[in-house]
Amino acid sequence: MKLFDYLFFRVYSFYKKNKDSSPVWMGCLVLSLCVCFSIFSIVALLSVVFGLNFDNILMPIMLVFLILFPIIFWRRYSKEEPINSQLIERFENENLKSRFLKGFLFVLYLILVILIPLSVGYMRHNLGMNI
Repeated sequence: MKLFDYLFFRVYSFYKKNKDSSPVWMGCLVLSLCVCFSIFSIVALLSVVFGLNFDNILMPIMLVFLILFPIIFWRRYSKEEPINSQLIERFENENLKSRFLKGFLFVLYLILVILIPLSVGYMRHNLGMNI
């Protein structure tokens, strides 16, 4: 949960700094998308490596995940203010070099988990590869 807490805090603080009306909700949504795309990337890699076919079952399961994860994260991070203040205390005094490196790794990870399913889908549907 420490990784989720840190990612939530970074997104939450970014939207709070930009005076967004609901930084908690945006943090929950971005965190949910990261988790869903991570699961989707794992499934795409499994289908390529082992030749498994998830075509019929994948979309309903991903739709359930896209609905379920924001609700779970919303219940965790929005019901109590002490959770947010604990996160602020724990992660606020991070040095600039570490903050930049972790932010860079987070953005790189997000790009990677989005590109893996997109590239597998492109190779299957546009290039006609039997992956």
